[in-house]
Amino acid sequence: MRGVRPLDPTVEDRVYMGDFSLNWGHEAAQRIIAKRPLPDVIACANDLIAVGAVQALREHHIKIPQEVAVTGFDDTILAVASQPRLTTVRQPVEDIGMQAVTMLRSAIANPRLPPRSAVLDATLIVRESSKRERARQAAEP
Repeated sequence: MRGVRPLDPTVEDRVYMGDFSLNWGHEAAQRIIAKRPLPDVIACANDLIAVGAVQALREHHIKIPQEVAVTGFDDTILAVASQPRLTTVRQPVEDIGMQAVTMLRSAIANPRLPPRSAVLDATLIVRESSKRERARQAAEP
């Protein structure tokens, strides 16, 4: 969080760090609910955390996305099995693997070369758990 601290000194009050589990998503959402007011969105590091957050919100009868939007990351099967279906980010997993192998082979063959990096495009998959999807649906005839 060092990169965002200069832009927003209060960011640490709104970021919850934990493991990549359903239980952690539930626990983090419980903390968010207890703090009130509710945020516009809970952005989660993976779909499993997001599903845990959705469960906690539903236990408190908080409407998704009307009161709080929820997003995940990874576009796993959980994203489409969740109710509501999760807005998430799909990573190019195969491309990531191929790039990693290519870079590793290059580093082994040429250990004196500086490390390389690559930027690969991810895709936002908009589903019912976000306000953007709800607004788009409302605008459609």
